[in-house]
Amino acid sequence: MSNDYIQYQTAKYQRDALIRAAEQHRLVRLAAESDSDGRKGGAARPHPRGVRRFGRSPRPSAGAC
Repeated sequence: MSNDYIQYQTAKYQRDALIRAAEQHRLVRLAAESDSDGRKGGAARPHPRGVRRFGRSPRPSAGAC
């Protein structure tokens, strides 16, 4: 293969990769803007640290008997 063909294929691959990345970025921004609360992830609601979320203690380990 000639050097020109290799350069052409490399440029074509980079252009296609850039187009894919731009489309993914557009979709991520669109999803973030459509989020009603403006949250970007994480817990569904904040909860205080040190408070059990399910109201009971975890099972004791085997060595605690």
